Amino acid sequence: MTNTAFGISGPLPAGTNAIGAVTNTAFGISGTLPAFAATPTVNIGTLPALPTGTNSIGNMGTIAAVTAITTALPAGTNVIGSTAGLVASVPFTQTVTAASAYAAGNAVGGLITLATVNRVSGASIYAQSVTVASKSLQAGQMDLVFFNANPTGSTCTDKTAFSIAAADAAKVVGSAHVSDWTASALGSVGQMQQPPIGIAVPVTTLYACLVARSTPTFTAATDIAGIVFVVQN
Repeated sequence: MTNTAFGISGPLPAGTNAIGAVTNTAFGISGTLPAFAATPTVNIGTLPALPTGTNSIGNMGTIAAVTAITTALPAGTNVIGSTAGLVASVPFTQTVTAASAYAAGNAVGGLITLATVNRVSGASIYAQSVTVASKSLQAGQMDLVFFNANPTGSTCTDKTAFSIAAADAAKVVGSAHVSDWTASALGSVGQMQQPPIGIAVPVTTLYACLVARSTPTFTAATDIAGIVFVVQN
């Protein structure tokens, strides 16, 4: 077989393997092509190595940044992101005068100290709710007046007219109106019916005075107790 256009000359060796169709009468080609000695391979070259340095593949962070998350948070008041909004309850008890009617506007017990109302010194709170429990089934409104510092010049003395001194007026930061009362066999519970009161607390303590707006008569000195529920920012 000779084809000078393709440089083919001489007969093809005998064998049984065939590549495609090897018979073409127009060129006088017949017979079979020999088998490959080895499987053909294709070499596309060698890819270059990634350079050393701080390059990353995709959007992966460094291992150091991941392992740092496993470090324990230190003890204290630290928060991650915006995880504040903790609810705390601050109870108080009052010593009142038994078997004697109070006048409207009288303080019910003395000055109340609400310690550790906020998460850290200077943090703000919301007074979310105030409840007052009475063993003598009281149902008249009482107001809990809040101060952000001790109102040393004002009068908050049991069964005495409550008054705020001019020097203490700027210390008043809100008033909770306890007007919704529910009675039971063991007494009654009143709660405030108003939106939460936002309060900026300079330190960690609030002061308050409980004031009668009706004319209650209590049956025992331990008649009155309450709870202030706050959301700590």
